[in-house]
Amino acid sequence: MINKIEIKPGLCNGCKACEGQCPIENAIIIYQDESGLTEAKVNSDFCAGCGRCIGVCSRKVISFA
Repeated sequence: MINKIEIKPGLCNGCKACEGQCPIENAIIIYQDESGLTEAKVNSDFCAGCGRCIGVCSRKVISFA
């Protein structure tokens, strides 16, 4: 069973630390939300659930679901 990762919406500051730590291309997507703030989200089609992103998130907004 693959662990599911979630990033709490509205709390990410878009620092890209998680994207840089992720070993799988396209598993984490950096985007601008409707208000223009940069955030990250998990693309569950690619995410392997390794949790490396959790350890590098300085805001502690990434967790196992």
